[in-house]
Amino acid sequence: AWAAAHGDRAEARAYYAEAVNLGRAPRDMQALADLFLEMEGGADKALELFNEALQYDPRNRWYYLVRIAEVYGRRGWDAEARELLEQALPDIPASRADLAERIRAALDDPTAPGT
Repeated sequence: AWAAAHGDRAEARAYYAEAVNLGRAPRDMQALADLFLEMEGGADKALELFNEALQYDPRNRWYYLVRIAEVYGRRGWDAEARELLEQALPDIPASRADLAERIRAALDDPTAPGT
């Protein structure tokens, strides 16, 4: 986390990758996926990490579906992104009502890309 906070993305990716390989912690997988999303061409690896985190942390399925939908939207896979958001919406906790509202608004707008 220190390397990421200080702008050394390559070092941060290396540390998080090592943590993921050692412990399979979903939180580390999320952090590493976010770093890959910042890289040109890192979407494939980010998708792999979000899907793997989902396997280790199915209790937070809604979160991973939203994050995977985000990557799909960036790739222009709008129909697939919308489908995942529709699946995630019922399980978004009340504490994240703001996110649920943004997703509802996007799903209600037929011209909106996959959010």
